[in-house]
Formats: sequence, C-alpha cells, structure tokens
Amino acid sequence: MTEPPPPPTPTPAADPSTSPSTAAGRIQDSLDRAQNLPHRTGPIDPRDANGMALAARLASNALPDPALFSTWSGASQTKIALEHAAQAGFKVVADLTTKTGATTLASEVQRLQSANPDILFFVQYPAESAVFQADAKRAGWMPKVIATSNGCYSDQTWLEAQKKTNGGAGWLGRDPTAIDLASKKPSWKKVNEIYKKYSRGQDMGELAMREITGMLWMADTINRAKSVEPAVLAKAANDTNMTPEMMIIDYKGIRFDKKQQNELASGVVTQIGWDDEKHTIWPWDLAAQANFKPIFPSPSWQERESRKK
Repeated sequence: MTEPPPPPTPTPAADPSTSPSTAAGRIQDSLDRAQNLPHRTGPIDPRDANGMALAARLASNALPDPALFSTWSGASQTKIALEHAAQAGFKVVADLTTKTGATTLASEVQRLQSANPDILFFVQYPAESAVFQADAKRAGWMPKVIATSNGCYSDQTWLEAQKKTNGGAGWLGRDPTAIDLASKKPSWKKVNEIYKKYSRGQDMGELAMREITGMLWMADTINRAKSVEPAVLAKAANDTNMTPEMMIIDYKGIRFDKKQQNELASGVVTQIGWDDEKHTIWPWDLAAQANFKPIFPSPSWQERESRKK
C-alpha cells in the first residue's frame, strides 16, 4: 500500500516588524539601502602608520640608531609598516607571517629572539596573540616596543582579558579615536550606559564606537533624505556635515570628500598603561590633553607578574 504524501510544509508567516508596510519595516529598508552607500565615516589616513613609528621612537629616548625593526602581520599591514619603518630610519631584521589558527608559535618566537628587534610590529587576531604571548613568556623574550594596529588591539574582550596578567601593558597601537578623551564626553557616557546593558557590563571599545557612529550617521542621512530612493540617499550622504557635538567618538565631525572618505576623522596612537586602559600618545596636541607618560621599555614578563592584580 502506497504511503500518503507528507503534508505540505506551511509557509512561515511574514515578520510584521520588517514588513515594508510598517514603520519598522520602512526604517529597516532605509538602513539596508544606506548600508550600500560607498561612504566611510572612520579614518583612512596613511599618517597613522607614520605616527606610530614616530610614537615608537619618541616613547623611548633610548632606542639605538638605527633601531632594529621586525614585522609579524598580514600582507597589507606589513607593506605599510615597512614603508614607514624605512622613513623613520629603522633597520628591518625580520619579517614573519603566520597562518590563522596556529596552536604554537615557539619557532617564530625563536626567530625573533635571534633577530632581537627593538620594535616588533605585531598584528594578529586575539587567539594567535594569546598563543604568541604564552610562547614569548615561556622563552622569556620581550622587545623594547610592541606596536600594533587592529587585530587583538581592537578587540575589547582581549583587552579586558589582559587586565588579569598585565599582558597588554606597554603595547602601543593605532586607534581610530582617542578613547581616553572621547569617554569623557556626555554623549559617550549616555550611550555607554545603554551599551553595557547588552555587553555584560563591558564598556564600549573603539570597534563598537565606530559601529555606533556609522549607525548614527545612517540615521542622520535617512532623516535628512526623507526618502529611501538611492539617488536621494546618496545626495543626503554627500551633504553630511555632522559636528563634534553629534559624535560619541573623538572625531571633529563627519564630512565627506570627493572619494566619500570622512575628512574630519583622523586616527591616533595609544598605549596601554599599567591601569590597563588606552592612553593617547600621538598626535602631540591630544597627547598633551591625555597627560600620560609613555611606558618604555615594554615591561618584562617578570615585571608583569610582580604587578598582578
């Protein structure tokens, strides 16, 4: 006897909250269209890499001349780092690469020990960074300066984890905003209190600040456009002129150049202090406001252990 065919799978009901006929749906549609705009609210500034090289030199008064320099990062980051290292007068003694997912980096640490760079430009994801830290600690090796950009340095969870071991103390890196200065803004404090309700009490890091700034810009663009038509949205985006008072981030505002890049956003160089917070050390005018004395040389593993919380 032939089995009866299975009943048809019911078609899921449409989510009324995202239907184009509802206010929430229209907002979602506007956001979807705004996300396709080719604009960038964050900084893209080659001076940041040069600033990091300058900060590395001026964070210390004792680096040899020429300082020995090593890279351990992805191709694009390495290219920029090597260009600016040459401009700063550093001598490159090693250039390492690592595959994502490495469970041991002991051989790479040995290579660095042999090359003995004064400055290590290190850009890796949090998992690989933790492996590097563990292997470097076992080997008892630490360069005078660890400089970085993005990767673990942009990951607030990694930064929070360093507080238990002082693992991040002395690291300096490129940031898209002066977090220590921006966090004093009333608008930052207000948004951060909301953010902490959904982050298990964790403060906003620079990545969250950039994302929220992008969302606020999209909302501003949609409000001014009063339309979801691509051409109207694009014109509203191009006409953006957001002021510092509208920011939760330490930009001078949002205004786009002919390449749709924010000409009022510029990166900074920060360093993690013994208080486990980032402090601005470049550009010099913002560093003066931050009033932080850079750590040099990078603390040894023994010193980090002795200062454990």
